[in-house]
Amino acid sequence: MLKRTLVIKQMFTLANLFFLFFNIYGQDDALLSKHQAIGDIDFLVTEIKRTHPAFISNQYIDQIDQKSDELIESLAGELSVKDLWKELVPFINSLKDGHTHMGWFFDNSFIDKKLFPFETVLLNDTLYLHIKDSKHNDLNGGKIISVNGHSINDLLDLMFQFVNHESKTYSDTQIEKMFSYLYYIIHGTNEFFTIKYSKEGNILTDKVCGVKPHNHPTIPNYENYTFSVLDSTGIKIGYLELNNCKNLNRFKSFLDDCIKTIDSEKISKLVIDIRKNSGGSSEIALLLLDYLISGNYHHANICFRNTKEIKDKLYSSSSINPNFLQKINFLLSEKYFRDMLFHRKGNLICLDNNERKNTRHQTYEGDVYVLCSNITYSAAISLAAIVKAYNRGMIIGEPCSGLLTGYTQSQSIYLPNSGLRGYISEYYFVEPSNETHKHIIPDIIIKPTLDGIIDGRDEVLDATVSLILTQ
Repeated sequence: MLKRTLVIKQMFTLANLFFLFFNIYGQDDALLSKHQAIGDIDFLVTEIKRTHPAFISNQYIDQIDQKSDELIESLAGELSVKDLWKELVPFINSLKDGHTHMGWFFDNSFIDKKLFPFETVLLNDTLYLHIKDSKHNDLNGGKIISVNGHSINDLLDLMFQFVNHESKTYSDTQIEKMFSYLYYIIHGTNEFFTIKYSKEGNILTDKVCGVKPHNHPTIPNYENYTFSVLDSTGIKIGYLELNNCKNLNRFKSFLDDCIKTIDSEKISKLVIDIRKNSGGSSEIALLLLDYLISGNYHHANICFRNTKEIKDKLYSSSSINPNFLQKINFLLSEKYFRDMLFHRKGNLICLDNNERKNTRHQTYEGDVYVLCSNITYSAAISLAAIVKAYNRGMIIGEPCSGLLTGYTQSQSIYLPNSGLRGYISEYYFVEPSNETHKHIIPDIIIKPTLDGIIDGRDEVLDATVSLILTQ
């Protein structure tokens, strides 16, 4: 029997972060003139071209200029802030970069709105109800056919334009986790929701009450990071849940306490769970890697910013064919061209070599197992990628939602007239494995089943513990 002893937890929960976010970013849904809306569009496009690494290429500049012209042409007249947001989201999502996006729109009255009350699970393009409330257990696991008369296929098609398209896994994950919010964005608030669903071969209908955001089950109510000891048949397994990469100082203290416990308990098996981790500060991931990897290591092969200096060097160089510059992102994705551009003597662009100077004198020498999921993204992907590249542990779970090569480290901006918040990637990176345009493929793929999710079983962790016990 598996016994879990909670040793350390970080007390600031993600639910706290949600309400802090709302208090800061809730805004008025004011009416904007067409002139004001165009001003915001022009400001956003200018900032994207100035900041985003893809726009080193003039080809990409021409494309976004054309799309912004089409967007401006489509504006009929004055519109609300929310309506402008609904226009800008598909526009910016066309970049297919999860770090470049509009922030979610919350007007000041959102906290009092009634939302679709249940969590959902999206498996194989089919949406199921996931309900932890015993009052509605009859619906749990039901396949959704329609909500308030809107077919699920039509809903998913509409929702797809409001989520990022970096990868299908990323899009599906956003829809699964944000279904209630996206329904609100498309169809507004409802006191009641009539759900038509199928279960065990039967077509059923149920009417349920909407819930306010602070009571919604999708609000994450767990600690940023926790550490516990799993004790099974006398084998002690360290279990570190890294649910996000936020608050560097708190994590430093947390990690120091974890290391003391690992030493005192003589733990030789360490499970690092990043299945709920959608990113944050890469420095937190690197602090943990410092403990796992002995000596210095590289956390990326290529990492650069879109700066005027880089553009001037590229476009003023007589040694680079201008036609190549129209395909700069393709070139950066191919190792041969990266070597030509960055690694030869007399580089066109001076880059850091991205070597991490590991100052930690103590290294964990036991076995490491990293659990990933379709939610794992950004800094969490970097952690798993470096563990994999340096053969420092086994990756278990599902392919991650993001790619090994892409854009990262968002800069936030506010549009001057609407006050809408946007995020724009500042860096292009290639992970040390050189696996471009690919997901991290786990060494052992374990995908949660619908039955396991509905029953509340942790199939990935259970399988990992079983693997450890048989080794």
